[in-house]
Amino acid sequence: MPTLDWLNREAAFRSTEQLPTRVLRPHRAGHEFGDVAAAAGGGNLLIQGDNL
Repeated sequence: MPTLDWLNREAAFRSTEQLPTRVLRPHRAGHEFGDVAAAAGGGNLLIQGDNL
């Protein structure tokens, strides 16, 4: 079976274990960005965040 390998792979796995996990929740003030009506018609969502 092929495997994916890179420099400092073990350190990368250890560092991700130290990051806290977060649950996505709606903003309590109900803010919506952009044209929500147009976005709902297309069925697409844009979720912005970090890659960790």
